[in-house]
Amino acid sequence: MSTTIEQVCCACYRKGITFSKTTASKFVGGRNRLEQLVAQGKIRMERKSMAQNAKWQCNAGDVLFYTKLKK
Repeated sequence: MSTTIEQVCCACYRKGITFSKTTASKFVGGRNRLEQLVAQGKIRMERKSMAQNAKWQCNAGDVLFYTKLKK
């Protein structure tokens, strides 16, 4: 049985899995592309606390959907 990227994304949505900004940028092909996708509203990003140095958390399902594969 083959698992599709849509099924993996749905599982991440249900479980509430997140990636750090650094990890997410590696998946999508760089920090600039990640910031563009966030600005377009394609990837949801949030802070867990309101502290100035709080880490950004990216929705894993969104990140995996826009993953850029290396050739």
